[in-house]
Amino acid sequence: MRKIIRGRVYDTDTASLVGGGLAGLELYRKKTGEYFMYDPEAKRPIQPLDFAEARSWAKKSLDKDVYRQHFEPGARSTDSGMERMVVILPTAVKQALDLKSSETGKTFAELIAGWLGF
Repeated sequence: MRKIIRGRVYDTDTASLVGGGLAGLELYRKKTGEYFMYDPEAKRPIQPLDFAEARSWAKKSLDKDVYRQHFEPGARSTDSGMERMVVILPTAVKQALDLKSSETGKTFAELIAGWLGF
């Protein structure tokens, strides 16, 4: 399902499924790092979540290994060579990253790696 909310695109076909919980709820993560909840039975089936909301729901609803992989600081995915990190950016920089990501279809990690010459 695809929905535009406050000018942002949320699409279950292009986002990564983090996991599903009770009552058919599913948590998704976009390439931009944004989270949203999908509930096919709800009047508004897609609800954007901030990181804290997504983490709180995941901690209560998902398998602990899935939760750790997505939400614990320093969690690593050794099979992909990727590491998760939290960065605090000025709003203008985040907006520029969002725009560049939507224009190119690249993730933040791909953009940064390219700019650093990797």
